[in-house]
Amino acid sequence: HAALHLRVTTENDGDEVVVIHQFCCKDEPICTIRTKRDSLVIEQLYTYPLPSRALDTGVTDETKFNSTSTAGGFGDGFKTAALALHSLGENRFDSMTWTFDARKEKRRIVWFFESDEREAVGRFSKSRVLRVRIENTENNSTASLDDDGNKMGRAYIMTQTVKAKDIGKSFLIEAVPRLQIFWDVDESTIIGTSTSGGDYIAPALLQPPIPGTDASSLTSMMPSPASSSTRRRKKATSPSLPGNNNIRQPEAGIYVRGIWVRKPPIPDTLMCFFGSRLQVSGRDRNDVHEEELVDAVAHVIRKCNNLERLRGLLEPLRGIRSSSSSIDDDTRERRSKRHTMGNKGQNDWLLKSPRFLNQLWMIEKHRNYVLHNVLQIPQNAIFVSSRTTKSSDPFLRWASDFLQKKGAPLAPIEPGANRYLFEEVSEAELTDRCVRILNDDLKQNKKKKADDDQARNLETLQVAFRKILSFMGTGSGRKVIFSPDVTVAFVHNNRYLFVPEALLTRELLVKVLNVCQCHLDGANGEKYSCLVQALFESLPGGRTRALTVEDVEKVIERARQVKKENANFLAQSR
Repeated sequence: HAALHLRVTTENDGDEVVVIHQFCCKDEPICTIRTKRDSLVIEQLYTYPLPSRALDTGVTDETKFNSTSTAGGFGDGFKTAALALHSLGENRFDSMTWTFDARKEKRRIVWFFESDEREAVGRFSKSRVLRVRIENTENNSTASLDDDGNKMGRAYIMTQTVKAKDIGKSFLIEAVPRLQIFWDVDESTIIGTSTSGGDYIAPALLQPPIPGTDASSLTSMMPSPASSSTRRRKKATSPSLPGNNNIRQPEAGIYVRGIWVRKPPIPDTLMCFFGSRLQVSGRDRNDVHEEELVDAVAHVIRKCNNLERLRGLLEPLRGIRSSSSSIDDDTRERRSKRHTMGNKGQNDWLLKSPRFLNQLWMIEKHRNYVLHNVLQIPQNAIFVSSRTTKSSDPFLRWASDFLQKKGAPLAPIEPGANRYLFEEVSEAELTDRCVRILNDDLKQNKKKKADDDQARNLETLQVAFRKILSFMGTGSGRKVIFSPDVTVAFVHNNRYLFVPEALLTRELLVKVLNVCQCHLDGANGEKYSCLVQALFESLPGGRTRALTVEDVEKVIERARQVKKENANFLAQSR
């Protein structure tokens, strides 16, 4: 809560150090936790009077759900913890008590949580169970309570005392790093939804040490050399600062409402969620749903209050950019490997688990947000790699060069770039972009008057290809578009055939026929083969010899003869 702050102090109790955590409003303590090696005392001020049903142990206290004027009873979680402590045995567990001082009423109520043996009854085996013994006595020492004490929240005080071997040490080393209320988070390292009180993600290793876990506080709580051998294999669960194994930092994990739930999908990361966006799941309430976690992390990224910091963290997703276009592919690959395997600095903590973040990039709305809002890539950018720009496919090479000349936003895919964010453009998308530009250019060129030679050549092309497509059986519903910018013929949407506006030659006819056969539905394979045979039989070779409409008609006539000859041959062979 914004009104509370944590004050951590220490005091000596004989040879031991007592670590005191006080949650204060201004300078007034609200809750005090006193920790020694073998004891833990929690003193809660400003509590409410106890309801009468709190004395009825084992009965669910519903009053804490529908009233704010009385304190609640004992929950199942506490009872489970009490049983676990008792199971440690008499050598390690001493006692557990709750003491409620009602100073106004001059009463003291003490709950003693004890274990008791139960004999076998029927099918129930002999066992040990949790028993609560209650003492309700008069407390004359608290008879006097002035108005200041009443105002300072000392009218009703609840004190919980747990005495067990190493419980204080375990609390400071294992529990405190998993509870957010004890931390001081470095605001400059987090990415969050707001400056205070919002969900956030942060690197655990870059956080300051937790107050009260310094070497001087923990020295008296460390095991003696004689007993250290029995615990040699036990490791602390939270990270420690370099150079000092005793100073604790927040433990990496997923936190829901301030409590550690499980390990994070991104190593060494704090993933903290306070609202209802993420809920705990599982029988033991120690897990979260993967889909909900992905959505919660995506919410933090999309609502991040510092895009500049987020951009710096996600910049390595672009891969390695070369400083010069003359750098060869081998050099780029070596740099990419060094970047991928050796760049583990402070700015790469968010990208330590590509598998988890890739789940975000596979969702279109999250991918587009990161590309355009965070990495500031233009909305209509086309991602291409050398696989497209240097492709053996003539159309792909022409399309990438054409779009670049026309000023389309081509974004090169660098070595090591994330393949889910920077997806290689498909042939269909390249075709759509080229057609869009070609149509705009054709609309503008219609206003310009062509010269006589250009007009005659265009008319020859139109008539020739109309006859060719009609013979192949693909002319119905198809439109042939000629453009001087097109150097490689292609088909769009199975309807439009784009052909270079050039001299009508045998080479051009063969290339267009190949495209029609491969990409136009309804193309007749037999007629295609007959046309190709007729082309090479009827027309002389050469790339510069211009053909006329009469030449094309001769080719079609010869193709009909070839088709007839083939049919006769097949009929005779039967």
